[in-house]
Amino acid sequence: MNADIVSWIITGVIGLILLTSVLWGVKRGLKKSLFRFVWLLLSAVLLFFITPIISGAVSEIDISSLNLDVFGKVSKISDIGVNIVRSFAGSEQLENNPELLNVAKGLSTAVLNIVLFVLLFWILKILLWIIWAPIAHKHFDKQAIEKRKFKKEQKLKQKKLNGIETPKEELPILLTVKENKHRGWGALVGLVIGFLIVCCTFMPIIGANNIYQNIYANVLYEEDGQKQPYINKILNEQVRDYVNTYQDSIANTILTYTGVNSLSNFVFNNMATVNVGNEKLYLEGLVDKGVKIYNKVLIVSKFDKDNISKEN
Repeated sequence: MNADIVSWIITGVIGLILLTSVLWGVKRGLKKSLFRFVWLLLSAVLLFFITPIISGAVSEIDISSLNLDVFGKVSKISDIGVNIVRSFAGSEQLENNPELLNVAKGLSTAVLNIVLFVLLFWILKILLWIIWAPIAHKHFDKQAIEKRKFKKEQKLKQKKLNGIETPKEELPILLTVKENKHRGWGALVGLVIGFLIVCCTFMPIIGANNIYQNIYANVLYEEDGQKQPYINKILNEQVRDYVNTYQDSIANTILTYTGVNSLSNFVFNNMATVNVGNEKLYLEGLVDKGVKIYNKVLIVSKFDKDNISKEN
């Protein structure tokens, strides 16, 4: 499977989510669609705040029985980040720097935040539909409302007959209630729901792609007098094509102009955080500062240290 096919698959999945949401919007009508949108939005906002609490607890659960080995033995999920940082910085540097150790532990939690947010969003979306459906039917289905009203009126008429037994009027099999569901507006709200689902589902890809593109565009090296992305030295062309599948997709263009990319990136940045003491470090911010530091070091490294000028 080449990179172009992967790009079309991503676009196809996003298109399918949007199309399905629009069709559901047409079927439900405006009121039900608005209720569904508010329901999903509140679920996403709730997860935005509680996911870090859940992932913080999960990252400290003992999983030593799984016998995992990720750059070393793993007894807790937080050990994965510690092992990775130790492989680059060394054990002595890690043990002598408590803040670096906290960052290393926090990296695992940050990744877990992102994964859990998407997973819990879909679990809530499916499970809470069981609660949403009867509430929506009861309060927004005009035919159901009229049927309940008709039953209530019949009971009142029966009571007013002063105890005289009379046969109850049968309910019509189908009440001829003309309901204007404003299906066009329902389709529009359905499209907004689709964009919300895409925003939450593809948040990890969108956020990671944003960081990758920042590094690709700004971390450069010179070769034959030409500046080249440093990533080209690390990744071969085929791998870069796969990494760029979302960036090169039609879906990326659509989500950029609709603002979904910006919203997803906001969620990603707030999920991918590391707490050091009372300070919250954002992964994107750390990468951005790292890029700037790299470029400054690159400039300094070119100075003739034996014949340095005042400007240098």
